[in-house]
Amino acid sequence: MYGLLNIVAGIGDSLEISSAGFQTINSIVTDFSTQVLYLTPLIELPEVVVKENSLMADLQEVKKGYRDKGVFYTGTPHYYYLFLKPMTFIYENFKSEVINARKFKKYAKREVDSYEISTRFNDDLIKSNVPIKDADLFNFKLKYQPSLSQINTWNDYDLINYIKQCYKDFEEKGKTTTH
Repeated sequence: MYGLLNIVAGIGDSLEISSAGFQTINSIVTDFSTQVLYLTPLIELPEVVVKENSLMADLQEVKKGYRDKGVFYTGTPHYYYLFLKPMTFIYENFKSEVINARKFKKYAKREVDSYEISTRFNDDLIKSNVPIKDADLFNFKLKYQPSLSQINTWNDYDLINYIKQCYKDFEEKGKTTTH
């Protein structure tokens, strides 16, 4: 693409030349001679959308799969179904898809609990509060991982104190696991 411009300007004036898809050039007029300026094309990348595959989204997708198979109640159905809808009661208690859905529900609860614990009781927090070696970190986390109820009731100060106390115990008893 070419362009010729005739601009009335004085010595010392600054010019800004820009065009869509090209880098902008700033130039200062030093004399009244013809200047040739080249605009460099921009390298534009197409937009990339990055989405996180979250644990919760994955679990909801599997739940939806069970719902699509006709499994609506993944817990123990209420006994009033036995009298009002006996076929629903039988189906919701003994069908293999329902049994698998119940197993998945238990698995999903364990995974969500573990995820919630690991968001707070994590490597960075432990390393920033105690002088633990990377080689010992896995054993430490395995041996002293708090429960979900503890994590939910503790503030950050309580969690850090817990880590420090556990690290003292870890150092005194040795760094091997009892499992």
